[in-house]
Amino acid sequence: MYYSDAGQTQYEKNRKNSKKKFKVLECIDFIKFVEKSFKEQYWSLDECYGRAKSEKIFKNMVCTNTLYKYVELGILNIKNTDLPQRLKRLQKSTRKIDLEKIIEVRMQIEELHRALNTLTKEERKLMEAIFYKEESLRSIGKKEKVNYQAISKMRDNILEKLIEILKDKI
Repeated sequence: MYYSDAGQTQYEKNRKNSKKKFKVLECIDFIKFVEKSFKEQYWSLDECYGRAKSEKIFKNMVCTNTLYKYVELGILNIKNTDLPQRLKRLQKSTRKIDLEKIIEVRMQIEELHRALNTLTKEERKLMEAIFYKEESLRSIGKKEKVNYQAISKMRDNILEKLIEILKDKI
């Protein structure tokens, strides 16, 4: 026999565990090896990964692309300026395009915030619960003592209202 509440609870539990986690803690020895080899032996990140993999030094490792992402995020004790090949690959023209896209997205976000401000307090609260807190329609329905179909209909009406407001602006 299927119980919707039990199913929803299990879904929410699985959802919390479904997000990808950083592997930094699992491969901290490899990360230290990369930092040491990079600074003392002047190896590239690719070379550090390649040698560690071919010699099977570590059980847990991350790929070269992940190493470069960790550099950008500041997880590794290496800076982008320490990577001469990386700086050569970043062309000014691509930076300009990225900057234009960033500005365009920010302007769209500002328009969205203006549109959200036109909603009533209850409508904003519902949209925040669904899209920012990632609550399920069923859990919101329980809190409000309304079935989830009514919450779904309210959400759809609010989204139509927002689309109408933003139609000409975005």
